Amino acid sequence: MYKNIRATVQILFSELFSIGLFLWVLGWLARMIYGDRLSTIALFYPANRRYIESVTFPWYARRVKWRPTFGGFFATSKGCGFIFAIGALEEEFCDANNIGHLLAVHESMEKLASRLGVPSVAYSGVLPSVLARTGISREPIELVRTAHWIVEAAETVRQKCGLPIDCPIVVLGAAGYLGKRVVSLILESNAQQEVIEIDPAHSDPLCRGQEVLDQLRGCPVLLINISRRDVLERYIDSLWDGVVVLNEVYPECSQEGIEQIKVIGARYFHIQGVKAWSVPRFPGAYKGAVPCCAASAANAIGLNGLYEAQLKLLEK
Repeated sequence: MYKNIRATVQILFSELFSIGLFLWVLGWLARMIYGDRLSTIALFYPANRRYIESVTFPWYARRVKWRPTFGGFFATSKGCGFIFAIGALEEEFCDANNIGHLLAVHESMEKLASRLGVPSVAYSGVLPSVLARTGISREPIELVRTAHWIVEAAETVRQKCGLPIDCPIVVLGAAGYLGKRVVSLILESNAQQEVIEIDPAHSDPLCRGQEVLDQLRGCPVLLINISRRDVLERYIDSLWDGVVVLNEVYPECSQEGIEQIKVIGARYFHIQGVKAWSVPRFPGAYKGAVPCCAASAANAIGLNGLYEAQLKLLEK
């Protein structure tokens, strides 16, 4: 009953703030309260159909599959923004037959940003890379800042787990748009760092497959997962005691997979995102935080040139 009431209220607000006048008023009120801190709108999509059923009615998800709808509000210590969502799943907007729909979604987000009076649009998950492949020219703020935060989180985890400063770093999903940026940042900070790039589905000859892990077996290793959902699970059998997994992918590793990692003796950390509050709260491992992609435009660069944010890490 509670779920149905919550979903109904969410739908009412989503439809209300689809009306131009109400949308303009919402933006005006938020700018009056937060001023320049109001800096972004972020677009999310459901992780899977089970997630859709947990937050709204399936019929409504189908109705807004390609229409960004109002989902809520978030605020970090440095900035804040609006949450919007579409009902399309990853496999649907990655389908080349749906490029027209995806371009329409991007155009809608730009119009929403203009009506709300905010300067930046941020996209979650693989949406930035999919949009780039369609030829859309935009600054990928989600990727730039998220990459910095991932490298920061990697150093935090390395120190927390007592890994050697020169231990190999395995990047799972290294040939992706975000993966390339993470690898580049790691090597910029330490050109001698051993970085193992794994992305077997990619044509990049530098990216190898699962067999490369056998060469490192028994050594302390930090494995950063920035691939796609369900990919990490394929590699669990190849891990060993001494591996530390840092996961950035949502949905996070399954509970069964995490238990298997523990049995092996490896450790698992999930990047929850940037410490923040949101209405409604983000689910699962994101509790008490907002994903890095949303916070990317809401957190300004500090005086020291770093992307200031209080990252939240969860060990399971």
